[in-house]
Amino acid sequence: MNFKSLIENKQHLISGIFIFFYSILLSIFLIEWNKIALLTNDSPSYIEFAKNIIQGKPFLNITRTPIYPIFLCLFNLKPHFIIFFQVLIAALSAELLYYLIYQLTKKTQLSLGIVFLSISDYQIIKYQNIILPETLSIFLLLLYITLCTLLIKKNLFIIYFFTTLTGVLLMMVKPIFIFLPFILYSVVLLRYRKMLNIKIFPIVVYVIIFFIWVVLSHFYISTVSISKILDINLIGKIIYYDLIEKKDIKNPVIYDMYSTIKSNNKLTPYELRDILLSKGYNDKEIFSAGYQVIFENKLSFLTKSFIIIPSILIDRRDKNITYNNSLLWNTYHFIDYIDGFILLIISALFFFRKTRNIIKEKLDLNILLFFILSSWYTLITVSFTGYNEFARLRIPIIMILHSLSFLFIYFFLLKIYKSLAKI
Repeated sequence: MNFKSLIENKQHLISGIFIFFYSILLSIFLIEWNKIALLTNDSPSYIEFAKNIIQGKPFLNITRTPIYPIFLCLFNLKPHFIIFFQVLIAALSAELLYYLIYQLTKKTQLSLGIVFLSISDYQIIKYQNIILPETLSIFLLLLYITLCTLLIKKNLFIIYFFTTLTGVLLMMVKPIFIFLPFILYSVVLLRYRKMLNIKIFPIVVYVIIFFIWVVLSHFYISTVSISKILDINLIGKIIYYDLIEKKDIKNPVIYDMYSTIKSNNKLTPYELRDILLSKGYNDKEIFSAGYQVIFENKLSFLTKSFIIIPSILIDRRDKNITYNNSLLWNTYHFIDYIDGFILLIISALFFFRKTRNIIKEKLDLNILLFFILSSWYTLITVSFTGYNEFARLRIPIIMILHSLSFLFIYFFLLKIYKSLAKI
């Protein structure tokens, strides 16, 4: 190891220590420790699932995927232990983001600055204090991108194993990520085609796990899709988009659904489901009718889903977080507007060969592609499956979006500075 490598390793070590403790300090100062482990409207469903697992009844009346409830079980549902571990996971997420930004730019100080700015968003920090899987999903997403990056560089079975494990965990923590591991891993397959028999291993495991969960969900939880909460959210989309038309309603479930929606203002999908259950319908009948409505009105559904993507990028109306007008909150709300605009610019620049070749001279294209794909996948999936909680649903990619924005701003200002220096 030469002197330059020693210096670089020392810089990374110091940077890593700074990032870790900065993340911890942010949590200490911004989390309301007097209100440890805040519960939201969605928290009880995770806690109930965890209690069922502890009691040996994991498939009793559940609406969630199992990984986060299992995570709660590891700490025996003790709030302080859960929140402490989520704070630790957040710090590790910051370390992963630093690694990715450094591999993207090969600039230590720039990477450090981008990470400091990206992890300082109050909305991200606040979720460390809530019994919800958002903090865990941020960590798993960044870990999966990191492992995919390593796979392109190193052909080791141990990396394949942990990539596969992380992909499965990511899918089973947040159902919206069910297809993201396939998409990101396809980049690995395209970039490095040797030893395809080993590289196809994660895909095979994903498909097997996906199939097992769908079968178990169908028979034990009465789901139509991969998750009962996803089925319920799609019922919410019917309400939100006003998809049911009165003419020619032949399905009695759809007719009762239409009548209930029209006779109740501000109806939630949970309330609609409860009303229909009280009329004698079961979940499969309700959800199947919901999917029938969406299929019959697919053009309206697709159009309205794409239209709301910009609002997902800037929405901070989060029922799980107390609003405030602090400088920090308002600053990052402004950055939300920049994020969407810059994501569009970077995506366009990447997919044109001429500009991509210019970017290639300064940045690692693989990591940039992982960031772009993860961002667009999440935004599009949230627009199609999310209901009324867009701010929370985009939490897993907020740090990625912020990082892309700060990176673009840096190069933009650097370009202006160099131009002015020539005058």
